[in-house]
Amino acid sequence: MRKLRVLALHGFGQNALRFQKAIGAIAKECAADVDFDSDRFNGIFGFSQGGIVASYLCSFLENRDAHPLFENCNHPPFKFVVLASGLLPIEPSLPPIMIRTPSLHVFGRNDTYIHNSDSHMLAAVFKRPRIEYHDGEHFVPTKLTWRQFFHDWMLAFRPETTVIPEAVADPVARCGSGELLSKL
Repeated sequence: MRKLRVLALHGFGQNALRFQKAIGAIAKECAADVDFDSDRFNGIFGFSQGGIVASYLCSFLENRDAHPLFENCNHPPFKFVVLASGLLPIEPSLPPIMIRTPSLHVFGRNDTYIHNSDSHMLAAVFKRPRIEYHDGEHFVPTKLTWRQFFHDWMLAFRPETTVIPEAVADPVARCGSGELLSKL
């Protein structure tokens, strides 16, 4: 089976090397099935401000006429996006179209840097977001249960898989975990 290819984007105050170390345990857990930062990408993983860039890329790859840089882009839309402590882009704003890319949003219950209400605003622009909470602050959770969860959720997007992302078990058995944000 071919490995999934995932573009990983760090947040403010980090660089590629620091973020590579921050998600190193996840990358190691997924090593047999996922390449992070390869050449052509199946999915994207954005943390904090990297989530802003990831949401722009998802939106513009789905709506190429919304930005001139994407009009002649030959990269297909992503199969999935993981947004950890992400927030909604303000200026420029996203096009006023729901993003269809399947999304996983991970919030720290005690995040004081990016408040959950801000992360919920980002999740609301996705058609069917999955939201998971960890008990920490502003970081990507890397405990074993989370590494396995990220691995299994991303693998649900391989063409030969029989697992659907919604069927992937929650990383923690807590109230509020695994909710789907309902649309009005």
